[in-house]
Amino acid sequence: MQQLIPALGVQRYVQMHTTDSLATPIVRESRGCPAEQWDGIAVLSWPSKEALEALAESDEALRASAELLEDEANFIDLADCRIWVSDSHTIFDATSG
Repeated sequence: MQQLIPALGVQRYVQMHTTDSLATPIVRESRGCPAEQWDGIAVLSWPSKEALEALAESDEALRASAELLEDEANFIDLADCRIWVSDSHTIFDATSG
């Protein structure tokens, strides 16, 4: 699916998979959170919200999006999926120099 990246204008794509960790139940229970029902998160980034919205006017992007959706249906439970557009706000980053 990497051939679709130029048409979709994606700058960054990160998958975050849940893992078995002793910390998970400790942190979850200390906050009263239910057990997770998903096994991961995909984070896609565009240069701006306007750049993402402009893709709706691109036939190439719409074709790429349809192809991507067809592939996603093979491994994502779309009926139980959550999708949202958000702004990124870094509060703390010890990795930046």
